[in-house]
Amino acid sequence: MFSARLKIHDSHSIEIKSGYKSLLGKKTFYRTGMYLILPESLDIDPSKYTQSDFYKDIKTNIRLITPENDFKDFIKKNGEFDKLEAFLKNGDNDLKRKIKAIHLFATRFRASCNMEFNNINNPTLFGKNFQIFNRYQKEVIDKLKNLMDLVPNQKLKIEIETAINYHNLFIEKLYGGKAIRLKSFIGSVNECFEEDYLENSSDSERLVQRSLIKKYIESVLYLNINFGKDGLITEQILFGLAAGLAMLFSTIIVFSTQEKYGNFSSNFFIILVVSYIFKDRLKDIAKLSFAEMAKLLFYDFKRSILMNNKVIGYMRELFYFTVFKKMDNCLKKMILKNIEPMELNALNMENIINYTKKVKLKKRSISDEPDQPSFDGVNDITRVFFDKILRKADNPVKKLYRIDSNLDKIHTDRFYDLFLIFVRRTKKEKIFELYKLKATREELVSVTLLDSDSEELNKDCR
Repeated sequence: MFSARLKIHDSHSIEIKSGYKSLLGKKTFYRTGMYLILPESLDIDPSKYTQSDFYKDIKTNIRLITPENDFKDFIKKNGEFDKLEAFLKNGDNDLKRKIKAIHLFATRFRASCNMEFNNINNPTLFGKNFQIFNRYQKEVIDKLKNLMDLVPNQKLKIEIETAINYHNLFIEKLYGGKAIRLKSFIGSVNECFEEDYLENSSDSERLVQRSLIKKYIESVLYLNINFGKDGLITEQILFGLAAGLAMLFSTIIVFSTQEKYGNFSSNFFIILVVSYIFKDRLKDIAKLSFAEMAKLLFYDFKRSILMNNKVIGYMRELFYFTVFKKMDNCLKKMILKNIEPMELNALNMENIINYTKKVKLKKRSISDEPDQPSFDGVNDITRVFFDKILRKADNPVKKLYRIDSNLDKIHTDRFYDLFLIFVRRTKKEKIFELYKLKATREELVSVTLLDSDSEELNKDCR
């Protein structure tokens, strides 16, 4: 129902992928949180690393969760392939819908291959299961190649060929991870392919082609997002109330002095000017007070998630600094249990970054149309960049002297340990995971899971 994965994306960022499942007949709610505990020496606090800085350092994509069908669903009679073939041959359907159907078929088949391949890891039966897997996936690809000869439109032929290349690139990556194991009984991974579809490409061109094809085919899964400030209407009402209070103050002063001094006296003129000065100051003070009040009631931003121009959910985001004393008891216990006292002493426990998301999804919808994806849930893929956070780190390579038989001078890497707690919450469960990130000034080196949820921790948080 709620899945998550954290990994290093590249030398400058981590990727957090959260899967939010929707339910039939009712709305679903999720909440995720990220606590980032940094070394004191990095000098990160609210005055040096603002809300604006943080949101510039994250990148979020929302895409549909791809349904995972088994191979039989694709090759059986009236299965996924037969539906696609009938849809492409139907002259009533326009070209855009047909292209979308091809892309959706390719992404569904990729998800199916990934699921089936991960299920054949039994060491004793790996060879036999792999041959069955390879036969099934090639059978579907052969059907697609035959379909190219049956569709009259040249554009559709190119789209089907692109879908085949997309699949071959994925299979190449899938098999590459098991290359040594596969070669023991098929001779070479290359035997899985009838031809090299990027034969004339260099390695760098091949990498670019793979990225372009992947983004092109999978673009059908990515959802549009309308971005806005959370509680904007309420905030403007509060600001209007602040202006009204200031105007009320000024009006009372004017009415009370006008009767005593008249309309054209110097005293009335001076009081009128002073009252307007204080009116503006009072309005600004009231606006600041109401803005702080709004921060307690609302998140920073609200994203509307759209599919086919219809809102299917909302995502709210909140960033702020917190302190160790204000964290949940279960989080405190996890930190004290897994981080050594000397490491704790080096951490900035008074300026802990917290980033929270609240997700609301509408009820699940199922579609039988080949060009219309079913809404089974969404994947939130968020990248967090650490360039600004690590900019005050020391030189990545430092001198070190070792005293043994000789006084040797050596050079070693200067690492920093950053700790990240990822929190996932629904109405029924709470999951907490503590990660250790090892980094230098120039790159993120590794991420290690130190601890995860337990019944004792969850019980303290409820």
